[in-house]
Amino acid sequence: MTLGGRYTDEKKGFTPSYNGGPQQFLSNANGLALGLPPVLPLIIPGDYKTTAKRLNYTASLQEKFTAALMGYVSYSTGFKSGGFSQRIGPHGPDAIPAPSFGPETDGVVELGLKWLGLNDRLRINGDVFRTIYHDVQITPIFEGIGPVTRNAGNAQIVGR
Repeated sequence: MTLGGRYTDEKKGFTPSYNGGPQQFLSNANGLALGLPPVLPLIIPGDYKTTAKRLNYTASLQEKFTAALMGYVSYSTGFKSGGFSQRIGPHGPDAIPAPSFGPETDGVVELGLKWLGLNDRLRINGDVFRTIYHDVQITPIFEGIGPVTRNAGNAQIVGR
């Protein structure tokens, strides 16, 4: 039997600024190449912050049925923290808040067998698993001039 855990207490944040001046995240040389005026604000000023506290764990059991055959079952959880998309462009004449996204979580269950035979010359392994994701983070959305990460809902992967 194996048991494990990991506690995460994470804080993220940023304060948009451009060259330390009073203007906030102005279009720069890249923006100028696109024809944007040098004083066009891209992100609304402010202190953007997010926190994530999460306990993830794992538990597994394995049994050696014979000298050549071993079986196992396991369950574990995980997460990917949220944050902010900072590579965005203007939407009309006004700046926009930096888009945020929440954490992604998952749970994985796995069941498998391992066999080693023919004088250790042949190994056969097999397993089945299922991963369930909640609040999946995806980044195919373009808003303005850059990609934006969003939470897209739930998903699952089943395999063998």
